[in-house]
Amino acid sequence: MDFLGYVSFPYHTILRPRTKRRMFRHLRLKQHKLQVGQMDQEKFDQTVQSYLGMLGHCRSYAIEQRLRKAVEKIEPEVDQGKKDWRGKTKSDDGFA
Repeated sequence: MDFLGYVSFPYHTILRPRTKRRMFRHLRLKQHKLQVGQMDQEKFDQTVQSYLGMLGHCRSYAIEQRLRKAVEKIEPEVDQGKKDWRGKTKSDDGFA
């Protein structure tokens, strides 16, 4: 049964293919906006967390790993002592 971006089966739920394509398309657009300075890092991190939360409600390990890999390509500009979307803090020699 197709409902709210998910496809429900008797024993598991998966993300609808159209929802997955839209999620990655929007992620690419937001990455571009972040790189050219039209979006700040905090707003981008909120978007990533929202997508990860959505993926937490279905069988989506492979999609989640693909999302994390796509996001790691962009080096976040994190101030000293602040945490990035991975929960890591920046030290003098990089991420600790």
